[in-house]
Amino acid sequence: MAKSYADKVREKMQKKAGEATSGSTGDPREWTPDVGTHRIRILPPVGAKFPKDQQSCSDDNLFYHTHRFHWVPKSLDDLQNKEGKFLWTLKEFDVNGKTKRCPICEAVDQWYSVGRAEKDQTLLNMGSALKLKRHFFMNVIRYTEDGKPEFRILVDRTNEGKLIKVICAAMGIPFFRDIEDNWVDKNSTAYDPDQEYYDLVDPEQGYDFKINREKTGNNNWDISYEKSFVIKKAPRALSDEELELMGSRVDLINYKEYVTDYNVVKGLLDGLLGEAEVEEAKEDSAPKKAAPKPVAKPATTKKPTSKDDDESMDDMLNELD
Repeated sequence: MAKSYADKVREKMQKKAGEATSGSTGDPREWTPDVGTHRIRILPPVGAKFPKDQQSCSDDNLFYHTHRFHWVPKSLDDLQNKEGKFLWTLKEFDVNGKTKRCPICEAVDQWYSVGRAEKDQTLLNMGSALKLKRHFFMNVIRYTEDGKPEFRILVDRTNEGKLIKVICAAMGIPFFRDIEDNWVDKNSTAYDPDQEYYDLVDPEQGYDFKINREKTGNNNWDISYEKSFVIKKAPRALSDEELELMGSRVDLINYKEYVTDYNVVKGLLDGLLGEAEVEEAKEDSAPKKAAPKPVAKPATTKKPTSKDDDESMDDMLNELD
């Protein structure tokens, strides 16, 4: 039987979507601290200027940047499968002059809404697995156990930015959960003039920082950076060797290449849902409940809570280096 136009388009979009995703972090310089202590020096963003008579980071770039992604599992039958892929994608797309929301985000909202109303844990698990998440990136110099400096792109893989939040607090600056969305943590905006703050970014008068990552529970997302601290010796200028390493910095804003084609993301979602349905069709026993395709939104759709946003799939993502 000849393939229909829809079949051909679907195959093309699924292939393109597969090429657009990646099963690894991509850059071997990326580094996420493991449990223990690590000394680092935070590097200024590309383009930052440091006139001696002004405050450091005189431009508008922050020393870190957030990037959004969907973690797409290999199969809906195994949502904890670490063989899934990162899909760095927009939240909204321009489709023939009209703004359309990310189809995966739309599906996740529907799964949460129906799953909560019907107490369907399968739908809730699907929503938790595929929902939009964030990683935090910054250029740093990491010091090995013998003190040797090496350039790294530090990745805070906690969806709530646990490490970045501690660093911002030490510098006395607001913490942004999502820079592109201008989503600031309101609890981080207070500034106490009697509190001592430190410039961790200035290459001439900056401070080193000691990361202390601790396990706080049995789950992989049960970690804390609260005991991390500024090394409060006199500020120091970077050495010639460190300044040379600073030349390896990446443009954090444009570091991740986003999928900008709505049909690519839709094709990936359709392929994931369709695969689940095909597998169920092979069963000889009574049919099980098929993984639902996105349905029309109910009159009231409950937005996922902050707990959903913070803890979903971090058990998987925190340890992916």
